Amino acid sequence: MLKGQNMPRSLLEQYIDVAKSLMEHGPLSINELMAFSNTNPDSLKEQLNFLADQRIIVVVKDSLPMAYAITEIGTKILQFFKVKTQIKATIHGPKSNS
Repeated sequence: MLKGQNMPRSLLEQYIDVAKSLMEHGPLSINELMAFSNTNPDSLKEQLNFLADQRIIVVVKDSLPMAYAITEIGTKILQFFKVKTQIKATIHGPKSNS
């Protein structure tokens, strides 16, 4: 890969970015989510539908404009990925020269 070029984010990374934005900032409108998760509107709508179907996020019905919030299940999933990342970093950490 050439310097300065990035690989596109996987769908899982995009889902995690959306859920993480909701966890860090609380309920957000679709425009706020686009900014925080760096996602285009069409992709974001598909991601929100998927995450809602999986009960990772919910639509906040009493807010205008419509907002989305993370559920307890979503929070646990983010914690799971954080723990797995820490374990992977520990197992595959730098090798000692001893």
